Amino acid sequence: MFALDYDGTIADTNTIKSKWIRDEFGIEIAPYNCDRTWCVPIIGEDNYNRMSPFVYDREHSLQAKPIPGAPEALRTLSEHSPVYVVTARTGSNAPFAEEWLTEHGLMQYIERIIPGTGEPKITVAKSLGCSILIDDDIRHLTDMPGNGMKLLLIKPGFEGDVSLPLGVTLCTTWERLVEEAVKGI
Repeated sequence: MFALDYDGTIADTNTIKSKWIRDEFGIEIAPYNCDRTWCVPIIGEDNYNRMSPFVYDREHSLQAKPIPGAPEALRTLSEHSPVYVVTARTGSNAPFAEEWLTEHGLMQYIERIIPGTGEPKITVAKSLGCSILIDDDIRHLTDMPGNGMKLLLIKPGFEGDVSLPLGVTLCTTWERLVEEAVKGI
């Protein structure tokens, strides 16, 4: 079974973050750098927290485009095993993910959406019986080696080198990610 993040993984909310950062600070940041782990060192924790309500409100949530390749990947993954969306969204902004997925015709590939509980996503994914966790933010893929899960970091458009924790595989396209995800299934 697959556990997938929503923001920056399926829905391109990182482009909305990138635009907000440019408008607020005049700083150009590539969307793949706009997850919390990579973005906070650039704009600071307070600014990131100030940006989040804007990006995750209903209006901006529904304006997000699908990450290129994500809709096709969801269909393909769901043909192999159930797909769960495990999002960090909580409270009133969590339902916007389901609304977006429905509007884009993608809920048919999703078993269930699990909103943020405060527990690490790896713990949530394991409790669902998932063997693969896919996220755009490395902090959600950090776990002790030998956990038995395949951990896939999706960074569409990323070029360059990055040091990754043991057991994490970087994929820069959904096509590459699907290849990795279905290996051995």
